[in-house]
Amino acid sequence: NTVRMEGFDFNYKQALTLLPPWARGVQVFANGSALRATGGATSNFTPVPRTASWGVSLTREKYVLRMNWNYRGRQRLSQVAAGRSIDSATYNWYAKRLFLDLTGEYKFRKKFALFANLRNFNNATEDFEVKNPFTPAHARFRQSQDFGSLWTFGVKSSF
Repeated sequence: NTVRMEGFDFNYKQALTLLPPWARGVQVFANGSALRATGGATSNFTPVPRTASWGVSLTREKYVLRMNWNYRGRQRLSQVAAGRSIDSATYNWYAKRLFLDLTGEYKFRKKFALFANLRNFNNATEDFEVKNPFTPAHARFRQSQDFGSLWTFGVKSSF
């Protein structure tokens, strides 16, 4: 059997050069994609149907600050084995989630800088669901994984 992947993606990046001098150095970006599998063997593929990233950065001679958001839509995973009370159309699902990452760097000398990287700053959890077309919303939740936020601080140099 064949599977056809259909979809689109977009990317946009813009330096905001029309801002007043005190706000120059601001840049924004956005990208996203939407995918859909069609054909006879679509159950063999589990693409993430919707993804998006967007952010803003401020760049100066002495420092750089960035805020990036990353969205991942619901994704169908494996099929649950049918049983007495389990419908054959029951699947495991990766629930949607939104991460926020913050990064910054400050140059205190020509070849030395302090940096900070705050991954998943908003402490978003990764949730999993089990559902079929007849499962009520309150019965879909299966588990939640909380990896927390990863904060990295350091000094970097170039020679």
